[in-house]
Parts: sequence; structure tokens; C-alpha cells
Amino acid sequence: MKKLILIPLLLFGACATTHDTTPAVQGVAALQDEGDMGGMSAEDMAAMMKFITPSEGHADLAKFAGDWTAKMSVWMAPGMDPMPMSMTSNARMIMGGRYLQEDVVGEFMGEAFEGMNIIGFNNGTEQVFSMWIDNMGTGISNASGFIDAEGVIRLVGQMQSAEAPAGSPYRSEMRVAEDGNSYHVAMFAQSEDGSEYMNMEMHYKRVMAERKDGAK
Repeated sequence: MKKLILIPLLLFGACATTHDTTPAVQGVAALQDEGDMGGMSAEDMAAMMKFITPSEGHADLAKFAGDWTAKMSVWMAPGMDPMPMSMTSNARMIMGGRYLQEDVVGEFMGEAFEGMNIIGFNNGTEQVFSMWIDNMGTGISNASGFIDAEGVIRLVGQMQSAEAPAGSPYRSEMRVAEDGNSYHVAMFAQSEDGSEYMNMEMHYKRVMAERKDGAK
């Protein structure tokens, strides 16, 4: 059986503030205000605050929060005709704006499909990372990468499957439209001879509020 990789990565939209008010940040700020930093130096406290406080990287992720519809094409192997898939996605910022959680539902090859992605931005390494699971497997797919100067999110990771329980390499690229209401994802896998091919392409469109309310 040819390897099938289904990773609808990175579905973000709407904006979130980078000024966090969750208990963790409030607690550290209170210690600073009281001058009681538990034996930590001012430099250590500043580093902690920088690490735990949502940053511009998290604001970039928040641009993908919202409700989306998506059309996807899947290539099971190089040279094969693409297999179509339609799905819907709900993505929202969680844990005080620190992570993006995406929930996906759809149908593929006559079977119900559901998946979940957690995407974050590590302030310390300044890297984006993702963790994906779905009902077409029992493994987890991890990836990490960066946002380049053009605003493209580039990830490299390992997809676990029946054919490769320990994981097989893939990479993905995500480009968002200037209006923030659509974006494009391309994913590349390795063929049996080790060469790279595009095995999935997705086009997302935001579900506008007036459409959800039934207004014209």
C-alpha cells in the first residue's frame, strides 16, 4: 500500500493581543512589583517573562484562527492522479494566546475524517512547531520550522504511519493571502526512491461572519 500522508497543517486566522493576562504572567508581574523575586536575579526574571509572555510570533499564529473551508488534493505517489477531499476547520488560540488549536473534520475515500493540530511559537528558540493527530492512524506527527522574511511558514518533520511507524520525513509551506481570508498549504513527501514530490495541496477560505449568521 502506498504511503498516505494527511496533515492539514497550520490553519490560523483573526488577531489576538500579545499582552497576556493569564495567572502565570500576572503572578510573575506581582512578584516583580513587590520586589520579591524568590531569589531570582533581575536578569533571570526578565528572561522568564520574555519566555512565558505571548509575543509577535504568537500574533502571527493568531492570524489563522477562525472557521475555514478547504479543498484538498492528495497524491498517493508520484505520477498518480490526485484524490480530492473537502473539509472544514475551526482554529482558535488557547492557553492565554500561547498555542493555536485546530480541529478538522471531513470525508476521505468515503470515510469520516477528523484531525487535531496544536501549533505554537517557542519564544526561546523563535521557532514554530506543530503536533498533529488524526483518526486515520495511532501515531503523532511532529514538525518545527520558522517564518521566513516573506511571511511563509516552513516546517520540517516526521509523519508516523503504518508503513513508517517511526516516522518518514516531510516538509510543508504555508502562504497566507494579503486580505487574511484565504491561504495555501503545500506538503512534500519522499517517494520510495527517496526523491521529493508534492503529496498534498490545500486551499483554505475563511467562513465569513455574515455567512455563518445566514445574512446576505
